[in-house]
Amino acid sequence: MSSKSAAQDEALSLTAAGARPQPPAEVKARRGGAPLDDAGACKPVHIAFVTLPRFTMIAFSAAIEALRMANYVSRRTLYRWSIITPDGTPASASNGLCLSPCAPLDPRDMPDVAFVVGGVDVREAVTPGHLSLLQQLASAGVKLGALCTGAYALVRAGLMNGHRCAIHWENLAALQEEFPRVSFTTELFVIDADRYTCTGGSAPLDLMIHLIGARFGDAIAAQISEQFVLERVRDSRDQQHMPMVARVGYSRKSLVEVAALMEANIEEPLSLEEVARLAGLSQRQLQRLFKHFLGVTPTQYYLNLRLRRARELLLQTDMTVTDITVACGFQSTCHFSKCYRCRFGYAPSTERRRKKIDEVRETLARPAHEFAALAGHGSHADDGRDDADLDAAHDGHDDAGFGAAIHAAEEALALEADAALAAEGRSRGRRGELPSLAAHAAAVAGGKPVVEARVS
Repeated sequence: MSSKSAAQDEALSLTAAGARPQPPAEVKARRGGAPLDDAGACKPVHIAFVTLPRFTMIAFSAAIEALRMANYVSRRTLYRWSIITPDGTPASASNGLCLSPCAPLDPRDMPDVAFVVGGVDVREAVTPGHLSLLQQLASAGVKLGALCTGAYALVRAGLMNGHRCAIHWENLAALQEEFPRVSFTTELFVIDADRYTCTGGSAPLDLMIHLIGARFGDAIAAQISEQFVLERVRDSRDQQHMPMVARVGYSRKSLVEVAALMEANIEEPLSLEEVARLAGLSQRQLQRLFKHFLGVTPTQYYLNLRLRRARELLLQTDMTVTDITVACGFQSTCHFSKCYRCRFGYAPSTERRRKKIDEVRETLARPAHEFAALAGHGSHADDGRDDADLDAAHDGHDDAGFGAAIHAAEEALALEADAALAAEGRSRGRRGELPSLAAHAAAVAGGKPVVEARVS
């Protein structure tokens, strides 16, 4: 790539910076442990599912199984759930199955949150009865959410005006035109005030784990993730992948071919002239097609493809930033870092560090006896404490020392990141001894204070 192309990439990233996705405000730093409700009692959170006719079973199952697993790993009833329809008649899922028990809304037992579960033919599935039910829930102050195409019901009821909204990509383009007062996004899920919307497939599992972690702590969320053998829990910054043909239609075969051409040439990006020539179009025609149907220039679209691939590699592999720079066709790590920061709001090294911190959080969230074994301390029989004693000590540590442990681990990881940068000749001048994760684990498992990382 030429320096001119690198400068264009950076300028395009800066242009897109104002539109980059922001982390949801509701998902804050979490210390672990379950908070009390407003009344001071640990009563279960009541989640209601409003099932529409022909709803998708996978979206419903992913959501409800996360709640069940939260109860299982915590050994407490953190959540209870119910299925409601306007008249109490079970709705038939798209696979033909019906769920029971199902009941109409009981004003004496209002849910804390109600999720509309949609599926196929959602326009025909939503009836005046559903709209009235949702209006009743909203008037009662119930938080509202939607899974898969269920957001259509909330939008039809006028309950998403002024809110950001996620919905399955198949319905996105049509709803954007029909409901301009709603800000539709391509994100996997959106948490916007008291509205929780989510795309389909397995994405409801990510949303639910996010909400469970925000309410009951990272320890519970980490254990749910482990039970479901998840490689990672996706967050709201992840985008649902929309096939180009779904965005522009089969009639725009040339645009679909251009997009496929770009995806096939990530490591060695083609010039705009080469793309146009291979697609049998002029550069002007190419610019016009992208602007009209996608709202971006071909160069910006190509850059976003490469940055999305880079983020996947950062999160899903152990490749170095330098190797990812080459694999995604950037001229230098400095150029790559600037483009990445402008697109996502932080540098690639920060993305990798956030992943490591999440892993540390999961480690620190383990029961104390597992924690000690992980740190290499083996049996703790010599000190006269049994598993119950250690777990009790660990629970006490959650309130007082968990934050300190996380802080120290984050500092250690920051130093590791700086060391990596220094190795690439880009040190920011910080040096220090890197404490090991085992040392932190040992301190926590033994109920000892965590020693802060030393920085000179």
